[in-house]
Amino acid sequence: MVRSARRVYAERAPRVAEVLAPCATPAGPSAGMYSTWLIDQDRALSARDAARRAGFDVPLLTDYTRGSGLTGLVVGFGGVTDAELDRALAALRRGLDGG
Repeated sequence: MVRSARRVYAERAPRVAEVLAPCATPAGPSAGMYSTWLIDQDRALSARDAARRAGFDVPLLTDYTRGSGLTGLVVGFGGVTDAELDRALAALRRGLDGG
């Protein structure tokens, strides 16, 4: 079971990167079931709001790092189906692209 979950997450991390890398900077390597992306606060808010409208909760990096001055998103990819991940990533990208 754990090995299967690791494989799924290892396959999902590059999909997340493919969608977000043109618009954001990874804050480091993916960590298990999530990755952290540095984006200016306005674009992070826009992406988060687009994800919420699509039914997904994508926290802001400032929710976790209040004093650091870092802004961006914490994108989780565990606990969803591949189809849900694709919809969430599409929503995030719309928000990052200003749509």
